[in-house]
Amino acid sequence: MSLLKNLIQQAKKPDGVVGRIMIMIMNSAHHKKTKWGLLKLNLEKNSSVLDIGCGGGNTISLLCKIAYEGRICGIDYSYEAVKQSIKKNQNAVNTGLVEVEHGSVLKIPQKDSEFNYVTAVQTHYFWPELEASILEINRVLKNKGKLMIVSETYKMEYHMKNYKKSRELYELLEKCKFKNIKLYEDNGWVCLVGSKSVV
Repeated sequence: MSLLKNLIQQAKKPDGVVGRIMIMIMNSAHHKKTKWGLLKLNLEKNSSVLDIGCGGGNTISLLCKIAYEGRICGIDYSYEAVKQSIKKNQNAVNTGLVEVEHGSVLKIPQKDSEFNYVTAVQTHYFWPELEASILEINRVLKNKGKLMIVSETYKMEYHMKNYKKSRELYELLEKCKFKNIKLYEDNGWVCLVGSKSVV
C-alpha cells in the first residue's frame, strides 16, 4: 500500500501506533473549527449529544464544557479511536457524563429519538452510504433535534464521489427530511446545521 493510501486509511480508521499519532494530529488540527461549529448549535447544559466518528475525543471534550449536566455519547468504528477518546475524557466517563462505544453510523447503537443534537466533524466524507447514514441519524434525533456537520471543503471534494459541494450536501439534508438548514462557510471550511422535522 502506498504511503498516501495508508495515511488516508489511518485517517478513516486509525489503528496501532500510526493511528494513535493520526488521532493526536486530528485532535489538534480540528480543534478551532470544531469550536466554531459548536457555537452554531446553542447547546444547553442539559443537552443530550451524540458525536459520530468521535476520533480522539476532542469534540466530546468540548461538549463536556457546555453540556456538563447532560448526556454525551460518542461512536467510532475504529477501536483505537474509541480507546483514545475514552482516555482523553476519562474523568467524564468515570462520572457517567460520557459514554463512548464502537459503532457504525449506518447502524447507530442507540434508540430512536434519544438525542437533542448529533455532531459529525471531519468524518461524513468517509461514510460508505451518505444518504442512509443521514437517515439513520434522523432516527436517533428527537423531534426538532439538530444535526451539525463540519468539514474542510477540499476533503469533501477529494474523498466523495457525490455531494462534493456544500450546496449538494444541503440538498441531501432536505431530502432526508431536515428543515431550517443553515449553511456557514469560513476560510475553506463548511458547517451545516439542520433540524429534524416534527412528524
